[in-house]
Amino acid sequence: MMFLSDENLLFIGGNKNVYQHPSDLNKCVKISIKKPDLDIQLELEFRQICLERAENSKLIPQYFGEIETNLETGYMFELIRDFDGSISRPLDQILKTDYDPREILKLLEEFENQCLEECLVLRDREPWNLLVQRIDESQKRIRVIDGMGTTAKIPLPYFSKKITRLRERKHWREFMEKLQIDADSR
Repeated sequence: MMFLSDENLLFIGGNKNVYQHPSDLNKCVKISIKKPDLDIQLELEFRQICLERAENSKLIPQYFGEIETNLETGYMFELIRDFDGSISRPLDQILKTDYDPREILKLLEEFENQCLEECLVLRDREPWNLLVQRIDESQKRIRVIDGMGTTAKIPLPYFSKKITRLRERKHWREFMEKLQIDADSR
């Protein structure tokens, strides 16, 4: 059994708390605080059905399985870190600071293209579910850490790449409108 304490707590979310794995700095443990946790159920279902997509993705964190903790069952994932070892920052934090809108728009466009290429099914496009990972001094990419899967009773996007792409393009436009990033405003 893994012991987790407040010392290990990295993030407090609406549905889960995220803890640093006590013996592996490159892993985190998600603990559900809402029962049932639909988010984790949908993500695990997506990963199981779309195993090849999930295992080969450059965008979603690697999943290492369940683990019993002193708090309850935890779910171990890759902890997304920058090249310098720091934990990558969520897009919503970056949008609250002094950022270059052209750079963010370029990163988001690259992310969307990669999502379409990988046929990832994203349910909850929110800026706090996206991390901006610094690969080196000059390169960055966006990674998704939560909100994968679909609530559809018949999850057609899992079985049809064409449906996935059509669905994702529609939702992507809505997400970009919500962000309201204007490259010409700064």
